Amino acid sequence: MSALSFCLTFMARHATKFLAIGVLTGLLLPPLADFMRPALAPAIFINLVLALIRLDFGDVTSYLRRPTLLLLFTGFALFVSPVAMAGIVWALGLPPGLAAGLVLMAASAPITSATTFALILGLDAAFAMAVVVLNHILLPFTLPVMALYLLGLDLQISLPEFMGRLGAMIGGAFIIAIVTKRWLMTPASQARHASHMDGLMVLGLGVIAIAIMAGVTDFFFARPAYVLLTIAAAFIANGLGSIFYQIKQSLQQLVPVAQHRWQRRIKFRHKPYVFGKSVFAKTADMVQHFVNIYGAAFQCTFIGKLV
Repeated sequence: MSALSFCLTFMARHATKFLAIGVLTGLLLPPLADFMRPALAPAIFINLVLALIRLDFGDVTSYLRRPTLLLLFTGFALFVSPVAMAGIVWALGLPPGLAAGLVLMAASAPITSATTFALILGLDAAFAMAVVVLNHILLPFTLPVMALYLLGLDLQISLPEFMGRLGAMIGGAFIIAIVTKRWLMTPASQARHASHMDGLMVLGLGVIAIAIMAGVTDFFFARPAYVLLTIAAAFIANGLGSIFYQIKQSLQQLVPVAQHRWQRRIKFRHKPYVFGKSVFAKTADMVQHFVNIYGAAFQCTFIGKLV
């Protein structure tokens, strides 16, 4: 194993640590963060391309053929989430600027790096990609409505400009990934270099983590109390994400127990029972899947949107 291969594999195995190092590096070295800021968009684009190469497109399209879970998540992310966030910030009496930022964050689509996070965390990256694409397509229609209804803000979003940027970012990444998967890399080669691509994605996330810290250190010294309050809000949001994980873990434990008790109570077998058991299992699986993905996405995208 070459030194480069070892380094990429090591980074893939310790992704969260390297991401934390990137954030701290950007905070401690403001000139480096300012220098890396122009690399932010290219790093996001390259990570998206690598994530698409690692994905099975068949898994992504399968969610389009079975859109129930995808639509449930989208409705929760674009409508329920901002309403819930608005209620929380108003109840806490947060400063208007921070409150508006949190509500707009909750009303926004997941960042395009969500697929990369899903791959690194071992979550359903195909579902994350389907969510990113659908949510970004709907965002210019939903965000102005939620901003006006919840904040009284009249957001002027240019639909052609937004769709152009969306097409260039996501469409361009899809084209490069398709060309790479079809003509440049065989399936065996993709599997052999999977850990290397994961390592490159971690490196890209490190660049992103450093770049998004540009200006944060100076702002901290100018308004330390406000920055600390913002950090506290981020930790609270991560706590909410942890609650989703706890619910998911509880569901994993309770669903088999409930099924076992159901089987003991109903001794006879007939078609209504079999049908009811099947519906129960499928519903439980869908709830588990939704809680797992949304909890992870909430944690992974909060700081990225807030900054």
